[in-house]
Amino acid sequence: MEDIYEEIVRIKNLGDVCALASIVRVKGSSPRPEGSKMLVRSDGTILGSIGEVVPKRVWEAATKVIRMKPCSFGFDMTGREDTPEGLICGGTMQVSIEPILPQPIVYILGAGHVGFAVSKIAKLAGFKVIVIDDRPAYANPERFPDADKILVEEPADMLSKINVNKVAHLVIACRGHLEDQRTLIEALKTNAFISVIRQ
Repeated sequence: MEDIYEEIVRIKNLGDVCALASIVRVKGSSPRPEGSKMLVRSDGTILGSIGEVVPKRVWEAATKVIRMKPCSFGFDMTGREDTPEGLICGGTMQVSIEPILPQPIVYILGAGHVGFAVSKIAKLAGFKVIVIDDRPAYANPERFPDADKILVEEPADMLSKINVNKVAHLVIACRGHLEDQRTLIEALKTNAFISVIRQ
């Protein structure tokens, strides 16, 4: 059986979103124990289970929670409340649903003064920062101490080697117009958001 947490990592690496439903409290009899989880992917498919009789309502809520705020709600399965699902297990259950969102990432293609300034702003804004430049004198940890990763390689060549997912941002600020143009041609082959900064 697939592991829910491994699937969350896979989805985040793809730049996609999902929602995780967890049973946080149970009183009396319920279809699943506390801690049971169900993952709802952005395409509507599910992994895991919180019981045979409640997933439809949870699935509907989870598809709304994706890209929005977490929520929680209760299920009364005592038979005292009329529900379309006809839930009669004898207990109550509280379910929490939280969106799982990938961390935004920015690839700074060019480690000059523009790339340096953008890296500072991007880090403050909560982005994961990756700097790419083929000049070790510029692309180094001393110059970019807050960068999550520094790759010393030609930016245009590097773009075909890395996994640029759909929540990635590419900031093209190479050392010259020809380098910008080469890098932009490669960048347009990705699904990323692209900015070209040139003085």
